[in-house]
Amino acid sequence: MMLLSVLLITARLLHVALAVPLRMLEEVIPIEDLVAEGAEWRDGHGKALGIIVSTSAIVSAASSSILIWMILKSRARLSITYHRLVLGMSIADILFSLSFAHFNIMAPSDMS
Repeated sequence: MMLLSVLLITARLLHVALAVPLRMLEEVIPIEDLVAEGAEWRDGHGKALGIIVSTSAIVSAASSSILIWMILKSRARLSITYHRLVLGMSIADILFSLSFAHFNIMAPSDMS
């Protein structure tokens, strides 16, 4: 009896879940309108977003470098598991942050 009620509830939920996307397809916004809206926003904010991303990436890389320096200057150095984990994450963060900073700097000027 319990299994039957669970199956009925699941069937109703599936029916509702499948009916919603079909109704949403009738109200689809054309892709040209979405691209136009995105272009208007991007043209006005592209350089500012690039500066913010590059600046935060450089700050993140500098902070991770300071963490590495603090770990290597401590008495325990890499004998503590926590220090090894933080060292690995800091190295990965430096690589990721510098790639983000250089990606925005090296982008072609027509890709603003």
